[in-house]
Amino acid sequence: MPTVALGDDRSPSSDLALSWVESQRWPGWRLEIVQAEMPPFGPPVPPEESEAHEWQPPDPRQVSPAAEFAEVRYLTAKSDPRTVLLRPVDLLVIGPRGKGMLKSLHLGSVAEWVIARPTRPTVLVRSGAHVDNVLIAHDGSESSTAAIRGFSALPWAPATRCTLMVVEDGRVDVAKATAGAESILDEAGVAVEVVHLHGSPTASVARELDRRNPDLVVLGTRGHTGFRRFHLGSTAGAIIRSAHCSVLVACADGADPEH
Repeated sequence: MPTVALGDDRSPSSDLALSWVESQRWPGWRLEIVQAEMPPFGPPVPPEESEAHEWQPPDPRQVSPAAEFAEVRYLTAKSDPRTVLLRPVDLLVIGPRGKGMLKSLHLGSVAEWVIARPTRPTVLVRSGAHVDNVLIAHDGSESSTAAIRGFSALPWAPATRCTLMVVEDGRVDVAKATAGAESILDEAGVAVEVVHLHGSPTASVARELDRRNPDLVVLGTRGHTGFRRFHLGSTAGAIIRSAHCSVLVACADGADPEH
């Protein structure tokens, strides 16, 4: 069963993320609401507690039936939330701020860590609104293609108004990039308006965001590890920092962490 996981730390940010999830329709999908907390210093936590496992929270989230989930599961773990959120799911949804103190990208520390090198398509929620208008920023890279595939797999993607923008900056084979993206979207039943722009990718995406005011922007990131994870790729990082709408980001499995 395709699965969307919601990172839940019971903060207002998590409330917003749940609102976004409930605003879409997920027939045939499972929702996993995942809570995790760092274990206290002391003896190692046994695997049955440190690994994500089902539980019944004392005050479970009330998920709207209108979201049409086939199943809702509650998972918990006494472990680093960043590790717990690496579970293999089809989509991870997180709010922009958690209980962490690091705000260098105006994100909570867990959200920042996850979004810097997403191991699966990840939505950073900035608005709980229903997604109708989508902007896809495509640069022909494997990571950008992974983001398009992640978006195309969503059950409500065909019902959106979608714009595919490809920027000619001298580094992109525009015709090849456009054809590849259109093929993926067409197979999923997603109709798109194609826009070709010239100039700086970051500035071009920012202008289109201002002009079109989408509900969701879709883009890839090269991803970084170690200290470099705090510095996203120039376009992805700038858009994640500045976008007022929600962002779906993905990273190709083989993305080079040093470039």
